[in-house]
Parts: sequence; C-alpha cells; structure tokens
Amino acid sequence: MFSATEIKPAMTVTDTMGLHIGTVDHVDEDAVGLTRDGFADDLHHFVALAAVRRVEGNDVVVDSGQATTIEAVAGAILYARRSSAGLSSGEPLFGTSGHGTGVGGSGIGH
Repeated sequence: MFSATEIKPAMTVTDTMGLHIGTVDHVDEDAVGLTRDGFADDLHHFVALAAVRRVEGNDVVVDSGQATTIEAVAGAILYARRSSAGLSSGEPLFGTSGHGTGVGGSGIGH
C-alpha cells in the first residue's frame, strides 16, 4: 500500500504495462497532476489517486488508460447534466462520427 505523501513532483508516472504516462507536477486531494511536458494538446492531465497501484522508488505506477484531462472530465459532467435535464447543445461532445463524409468515423451505423 502507498500513501499520497510518497508522491512528489518530478517523479515518473508509468502504467502497469510499463508505458510512460508523464511526470508528476503536484498532488491534489484526489488526483496526481502531471506536467504539460510531453503532451501535444497542451492541456492539464491528471491521474486519479484511486488509479495509483504502487510507488516504487521514483516511479508512480498506475492502472493502464487512466490519464485524462480536466477538460474531458468537465465535458463529461456537462454532457451528463444536459442529458439528465433533457437538454442538447446540438453539438457532439467528442467530435463527429464522419458517417457519410468519407473521413474517419466510428463505424457505427454501417
């Protein structure tokens, strides 16, 4: 078991498969904030403390696929609030499917 106080700025964050996720910037009450270095989108990324599996030396090991952005979480919350209220912004939350455009898409509806 680990303690959040063991996680310090500049520690390396990797997932359980050994993939480099980022570098610790700070630790909040519920999340590990990562530095912007290495992220092309220039957004604030974080990993929930609940996803941290262990701290080994200078490495924080987290469950795979757990790094996200504050913007993504805020968007998901807004979507949930609009859906529960029966509202729609008229715009897709995560982009368009590309259906019928010949560009990208999820393949849904084929």
